[in-house]
Amino acid sequence: MEKVKKMVLIGASGFVGSALLNEALNRGFEVTAVVRHPEKIKIENEHLKVKKADVSSLDEICEVCKGADAVISAFNPGWNNPNIYDETIKVYLTIIDGVKKAGVNRFLMVGGAGSLFIAPGLRLMDSGEVPENILPGVKALGEFYLNFLMKEKEIDWVFFSPAADMRPGVRTGRYRLGKDDMIVDIVGNSHISVEDYAAAMIDELEHPQRRACLHAARGPDRPRDHSRAVSAREQAAVGARLRVRRRRESEHDAARARRARASGACLLYTSDAADDKA
Repeated sequence: MEKVKKMVLIGASGFVGSALLNEALNRGFEVTAVVRHPEKIKIENEHLKVKKADVSSLDEICEVCKGADAVISAFNPGWNNPNIYDETIKVYLTIIDGVKKAGVNRFLMVGGAGSLFIAPGLRLMDSGEVPENILPGVKALGEFYLNFLMKEKEIDWVFFSPAADMRPGVRTGRYRLGKDDMIVDIVGNSHISVEDYAAAMIDELEHPQRRACLHAARGPDRPRDHSRAVSAREQAAVGARLRVRRRRESEHDAARARRARASGACLLYTSDAADDKA
């Protein structure tokens, strides 16, 4: 696979998008940041271009993606958006079509923890543990992956899910690979700093891992002052911890928890892996 030099980052001014933008620029990528409000991007860098675009427009997505080696999307219509479920799926279908129309073969997207298994056959989004106020957004990402992205055969895609609890913290650069179960530490915590999540995704962009899932190592203690969107993720993490504690009552799951003693969790699904499951 050719080395990626030019990338498009959709949603570059958001919580995850801004971390991805910093990580990519620090590694010398040429980044086109696609945002609704260009004034929110305060970074000045010779490798950065900021473009305003309507991500619900196929033509506009196609235009901003032309000439890129890869596209990363951190699009989120807003956790308080009453239409978050429908808009998430509709816009991501448009983004995928725009990427293909632009002739870009690699696509990575910020996924959600809802797609992770917290017990055999049970994903977090179906467990009853996710707070009702954020469930539509959680299910939208998970169901977009299951119902649409897994059927996509024309481009090389990655669905990159974070841990149940993701917030600002410290970039350690440490993570490990695993399967699609939620990985927790010995007390049932599943977490990652947004900085380490960004580092892991850009690592995947530079050095693709096929038929693999990504898990992040536990980092230093994280600050409590964080945004509304991150707080919502933390609420989901509380429910996830309750479920995984019940799961660890069995001897098998207790052993798995010991192996994950120092680990949080985030996950990637790849188009190759979807071929395996088809």
